[in-house]
Amino acid sequence: MTTRRRRRDPYTRTVVRLPERDLAESILYLAEPLLEPLGPTPPLDEARRAIGLAIDVWNAHVGGSFEPRAG
Repeated sequence: MTTRRRRRDPYTRTVVRLPERDLAESILYLAEPLLEPLGPTPPLDEARRAIGLAIDVWNAHVGGSFEPRAG
């Protein structure tokens, strides 16, 4: 038995859950374990690297939660 993917009606609405906290707070929350070992005043390049990694993780999570578009 095979299953078919139904195409979404282009005239329907998509409901998206919004996070309860601000995006910047979410990114800093993800980066916190990476920033903590760097101390209270980390070198700027290391702090940027840690936050950049947190942004990459966030983007991967968000990108993985969408269905691929048929096309």
